[in-house]
Amino acid sequence: LPCRRCQATNEVRCMATTRHGFVLTGHIDGYVRAWNLDGTKLESESWPAELRMHNTGITVLVEDYEGAIWTASMAGSVRCISQDGKKTSIEAKAPGRKNAHNTEVNAMIATANKTLWTGAKTVRVWSSEGEWRQSLQTHAGKVLCMLSSRGKVWIGFADGRLLLFDQASAVCIVKLQDEAGNSPVHCLAAGDDHVWSGSGDGHVRCYSEKNFRETIDANRVQEI
Repeated sequence: LPCRRCQATNEVRCMATTRHGFVLTGHIDGYVRAWNLDGTKLESESWPAELRMHNTGITVLVEDYEGAIWTASMAGSVRCISQDGKKTSIEAKAPGRKNAHNTEVNAMIATANKTLWTGAKTVRVWSSEGEWRQSLQTHAGKVLCMLSSRGKVWIGFADGRLLLFDQASAVCIVKLQDEAGNSPVHCLAAGDDHVWSGSGDGHVRCYSEKNFRETIDANRVQEI
């Protein structure tokens, strides 16, 4: 197949497509760089070709529902690029801390109800302005991946657990232990009313979201 190469200056750690019609890459030097879909470096007055966001490597890039770009770093910081490509003063900080997390942020998602979820050793939920809302003590160890689907948040952990949260209340609805025991859950994907997980034991597993709806509805009734 034809391959177009974007010549980056150093290690690429993450990437994301945007509604603006170009691709962003996050690098080990703390820069976000922008590329056209044909592989050439972006040259635009409305968005910078590169923007330094962190002093350490960028681990995750996420576009939220307003079109802003959130970046997370190896040092645990979470920062925001505005819709028009400017580095903002917005930075997510947990209560009593300088950063969002004390360790590398491994996963981050933006949800339809305009919240931001970040995962390191702790899962934290933020407003669309980067204001801390709550920290979720899962006791499941290091977060490796996150997925937002149909009003729920799925989180995969290094110890093999897969936790399912209600997006609105941030309440844990279902706890799933990886069938292989302690095999880490590395990745998640959603499609056609199912969620797929990939784990370190080489297995791909499929979960039907329909199976969890009665549990979720019952939980909401109890809360009311």
